[in-house]
Amino acid sequence: MNEDDILKRVPPQNLEAEQGVLGSILLNNEALQYAHEILAPEDFYQESHREIFKAMLLLSEGKGGDPDARRSVKDGIDAITITNVLRSRGVLEQIGGPAYLAQLSSSEATWREVQRYARIVREKAILRQLGSFATDLASQTYEAPHNWSPEWTEELIAVAEYEIARIASRQIAHPEPSKATALATALWKIEHGQEDSVLTGFAPLDQSFGGFNVGHLTVLAARPSKGKTAFATNIAINAAKAGSAVAFFTLEMTAEEMWLRALGCEGQVDLFSARRRGYKYGEKERIEAARVTLESLPLQMLYRPSMRPRDLRVECRRLARAMGPLKLIIVDYFNLMRGDRREKDRWREMQEAVLALKELAGELGLPILLLSQLNRDTDESAPPALSNLRDTGATEEHASNVLFIWQRPPKGDAPMTYNDWEDIEVIIGKQRNGPAGLRVPMQFAKKWGGFVAR
Repeated sequence: MNEDDILKRVPPQNLEAEQGVLGSILLNNEALQYAHEILAPEDFYQESHREIFKAMLLLSEGKGGDPDARRSVKDGIDAITITNVLRSRGVLEQIGGPAYLAQLSSSEATWREVQRYARIVREKAILRQLGSFATDLASQTYEAPHNWSPEWTEELIAVAEYEIARIASRQIAHPEPSKATALATALWKIEHGQEDSVLTGFAPLDQSFGGFNVGHLTVLAARPSKGKTAFATNIAINAAKAGSAVAFFTLEMTAEEMWLRALGCEGQVDLFSARRRGYKYGEKERIEAARVTLESLPLQMLYRPSMRPRDLRVECRRLARAMGPLKLIIVDYFNLMRGDRREKDRWREMQEAVLALKELAGELGLPILLLSQLNRDTDESAPPALSNLRDTGATEEHASNVLFIWQRPPKGDAPMTYNDWEDIEVIIGKQRNGPAGLRVPMQFAKKWGGFVAR
């Protein structure tokens, strides 16, 4: 294809479908609700169609722009009311004047087909975005630095993956239920005991904690070596056994190390000691049974050092294609995470990362559990508080829930041995859908990473 052919190419568009959407709305204003669930004004290729759709949305919201337009809202969305809005915005002649609106009004479009028309318009918009992105990406590849830099290539690939995932997300519509439907559904779930949240699997904690809900960001924080990773591993296994697909991302340990921890937890075997002394009676059989169980669960553990929020988005979409819809994401641990943009101040970078993860939880429609360290100057003799969260106050502000793992210091000089069951508490420091400040007593077997409720 020569240069002239390229210049003559028209971006993907379907003007007939765009006219079909607008004509359907003019025939029956209820069609606007269905169209708006699928389309935004910028999805229209023709500028005049964008302006008309914007005017329709303004009328539906009672924001016509001038008194005549606002008074005409009660009469519905038609060629006259739209003319008033477009005139007040100074774009009436730009769209072809009242004559073009009259032409749309006389369209043979069927309002019941508005969703089909809207999907065609959206698909063409997605194709235009892909084409524009591909052109920009090709241009950037020719602007690579003269000195070879793997970091530059890695950054370009990460940005490309992020943009592809963002464009792909346009293909998934999330229509809002009506108020009556939302109320009826909420009451039905209460009456029938249906639980949408992912539970921890520990009954006393689940009775006090509302679980991991869609769109929620939950932080699990503790001092080093107090069982954060072990507790998160227990939650992941419990959730997977309950049928929820779980993705566990570790930024600190390799996947092999994490699977060994999961094997020890499930088989109740101290693998650290077993590697030095060999298996004791029955341990090998328990580990083999644990391996079979873990292989059958919808659970994936991945080592992703220096992961950023946009990397997490790409990974989650990839795993969803392989495993089916994910129900819980765990990140161990947040303080090692990089922001999507490098900032001079670390706290600012982490603040942006928290906000990005919060948005990601809502975008993907699932909960995210972040493991986090407490500040080094935290008084270990007192229960931790929200102010002890490390790196950024944004974690405290934007997290829906905050859980702490806390262990009372031993009395006197009595040391705690490695083989003991240790008393430990899970403190609900913050909870969006329930009371905060509750303390749930548990026990922790550090030798194989198991937790039990007391």
